[in-house]
Amino acid sequence: MPNPQPLQSQHPQPSSPPPQASPKVHNDRVSRLLTTVGDYTILDEIGKGRFAVVYRARHIETGKIVAIKESNLNPSDIHLLPTIQREAGLLQQLDHPNIVKIYEVVNTRKKVYFILEYVNQGDLFKKLKQNGGSFPEPVVSKYIHQVLLGINYLHTQNIIHRDIKAANLLIDSSGNIKLGDFGTAKLVDSTQKAMTAIGTPFWMAPEIIDLASCSVKADIWSVGCTVVELLTGQPPYFKYPTITALYKICEEEHPPIPGGISKELEDFLLKGCFVKDPLKRASAENLLKHPWIVGLNGLI
Repeated sequence: MPNPQPLQSQHPQPSSPPPQASPKVHNDRVSRLLTTVGDYTILDEIGKGRFAVVYRARHIETGKIVAIKESNLNPSDIHLLPTIQREAGLLQQLDHPNIVKIYEVVNTRKKVYFILEYVNQGDLFKKLKQNGGSFPEPVVSKYIHQVLLGINYLHTQNIIHRDIKAANLLIDSSGNIKLGDFGTAKLVDSTQKAMTAIGTPFWMAPEIIDLASCSVKADIWSVGCTVVELLTGQPPYFKYPTITALYKICEEEHPPIPGGISKELEDFLLKGCFVKDPLKRASAENLLKHPWIVGLNGLI
């Protein structure tokens, strides 16, 4: 199943381009379509999804390197505008080291551009493939610890991400993880009982599939699926057609657990993440105190 390219981020660069310099565009399609956005010079295209393209760019005056996510507002896609505006609004109010930052939004007649951090190592899905399709438990625990820190912050803001997976987790050169791609994020409250089935099927919580509830605990189920993905290269049920996988998520007691894992991780998955009743499922705050997270990250 294809994984969309997420947002990117990095620290500012020390040099800035000469005011009259022509942009160094490394992608022929980019050079034909776009050279600047606001105060930023486009350098190259670094990602492309169904509804957006992501560029690497540089601030003309300061030389700061950023990522620019271009969302198309052509007439046929005008129905996407509320989603795009929601993502901008959510990102602009968030401030946490494990969540990608948005610096500003540039609007034109047909486009919306998000000016974002640039994470120089891309996403965990790419890194997972480069690593042969699996990470050892201690590495997964390190990554998931940071994911939980970001998710816990989101949940304290009553925001549910709804698309936690390796492709939406960005990593910088220091190994720091940042949550990206908030196109499906939602502000929730305790009065909401149902929601649209939004997310990526193999990482989706059963209550989302059943349209039964709207809870931040859905992200915790997705964390469990992401743990399996990072350990094995695939989320649970990935070998099945999507409809079959969705049925199994809802009907089976819990997703298959990878063999050869520690007892601590097995407990983390079975008693923390893969609990059918979201009211009984662990919170991000609970999981941050779990032995599999605490012990392997030296937090004891």
